[in-house]
Amino acid sequence: MKKDLKIVEEKMLELAKMIFDFSKVNRATFHYDKKTLESDTDHTVMLSILSSSFAKEFYPELDLRLISQFATVHDLVEVYAGDTITVKISKKSLKNKELREREAFLKIKNNFKEIFPWIHETIEEYESQKTKEARFVKLLDKLIPEITNVLNENQYFKSYNKDKDFIKEHLDDKLEKYKEKLLEFPELLILFKDFKEKMLSI
Repeated sequence: MKKDLKIVEEKMLELAKMIFDFSKVNRATFHYDKKTLESDTDHTVMLSILSSSFAKEFYPELDLRLISQFATVHDLVEVYAGDTITVKISKKSLKNKELREREAFLKIKNNFKEIFPWIHETIEEYESQKTKEARFVKLLDKLIPEITNVLNENQYFKSYNKDKDFIKEHLDDKLEKYKEKLLEFPELLILFKDFKEKMLSI
C-alpha cells in the first residue's frame, strides 16, 4: 500500500532536521588542525568511506552496500544520547551510556518506523552483530579514534595533560578488549598495532 506523500514529506523534514542536529554532536577527538572538534557527521562519513574502501581491497567477499549502510547509522542514536568518552570509562558510566542509547534508539524507532523503517531496522541489524559486515564496521569504528589521534598528534590526550604512559595503557587495554574479535580480520589487527605505535611515536 502506498504511503501518503504528504505524511512522507513531513517526516522527511523531520528526518533532515534530526541529521542537522546529529552534525552538532561533537566527539572528544579533534580535526588535524588540533582546534576543531570532530562531529558525529565527520566521523560517520569517515567511517563509511574508510570501511568501504578497505573492505574492497582486503575483504572482497563482504557486501560493500551493507557496510556503507551500517556505517551510516551506527552512531545515529547519539543525536539524542550524545557522544560518550570511553577512555578509561567506568562500569557505571558504561551502563548509563547503554541506557541513554537504548532510549534514543526507541525514540528514533517510534518516530520513523511507520514511514522510514529502514532506519531502525538497519540499526538493529548492525547492533545484533550477526553479519560479518556488521562486525567489520564495529571494529573499524574502534580504530577511527587512533587514526584521528595520529592526524591531530594526540591532541585529545594533550588537552587533558595525559602522558605517553597513559596513552600506552589505554591502547593496550583497548587492544586486549578487541583482540579476539580482531582475529576474524587479521589486517585490522595489524592496523590497530601500527596506529598504536604511530601514536606512541608522536
